[in-house]
Amino acid sequence: MSGTKRDGVEADAQALGARVREFLRRAGAGQEDLAAGVGKAPATVSRWLNGQRIADQDFLPQLEQFLAGRGHPLSKDERTELQTLCRTSARNSTRITRS
Repeated sequence: MSGTKRDGVEADAQALGARVREFLRRAGAGQEDLAAGVGKAPATVSRWLNGQRIADQDFLPQLEQFLAGRGHPLSKDERTELQTLCRTSARNSTRITRS
């Protein structure tokens, strides 16, 4: 993937958001559930999931804790995949949020 932008959405960030949405579906959760679980505004989480912004580095541990708390912990391979997507997204983006 590359950091190519389309309609304000970056491809790497969009791939990350799509993968997180898959994990949320598996856990029977929505973006509002995740927002409450990680202490962020629903609009912030929506921008992360849509690839309009990149979450800060604290997001992955929070996501892992959220999913584990719902009985769906990430496997080692899933964790590695998300870490790679996060690094690639951050490296190719100027849209990193710090909130």
